[in-house]
Amino acid sequence: MRYNLFKRGAILLSVAAGWAVVASGSSALAQSNLAMDEARKQVSSTLDASIKAAQSGDVSALDKVYAPDATIIDSTGQSTWSEYKDKNFKAQMATMASSSHNVAVTKMDVFGDTAVVAFDYAISSKPEAARAVLGDGPATAAVVTGSVGIFGKGTMVLRRTNNEWKIVHVQTAGRAMKPGEREKLQSLLGPQ
Repeated sequence: MRYNLFKRGAILLSVAAGWAVVASGSSALAQSNLAMDEARKQVSSTLDASIKAAQSGDVSALDKVYAPDATIIDSTGQSTWSEYKDKNFKAQMATMASSSHNVAVTKMDVFGDTAVVAFDYAISSKPEAARAVLGDGPATAAVVTGSVGIFGKGTMVLRRTNNEWKIVHVQTAGRAMKPGEREKLQSLLGPQ
């Protein structure tokens, strides 16, 4: 009888210890989820700041969210952020300033101090404003004729350093709109 009581006592202690581990694990998981939610909010804030700065052409604000050696890959090739803003920024900003655009995050994963973001974007240019910024010439031909309208997808990688999230990699792939897609774009972006 004494052996059975001892055995039952050991079983009860094992169950109690198991529940304690589950409870502490749940607490750690809850803290981890809170940290993950906070990281997602910080990443979203960085993304919002980058979109706002790009739309307004604010290079100094973009410098705050991009790492100087960030890799940019788009239809113009591959470069660092520092090279990209010097080589391509004027033309890109002319298009941004003369367009309606929408960016929608489709997926965000945070892995410690690294975040990976997938997004869709749509751009529809306003030809008159692009000509005013870029002037006349072959670089503006597509914009000026009103043929620029782009749907695209992209990925972005951000890294947290000193509790700040910086964009370290961006890759976009866009395609010109097909006939009839302009209306689809306008319904996505709203009135022009």
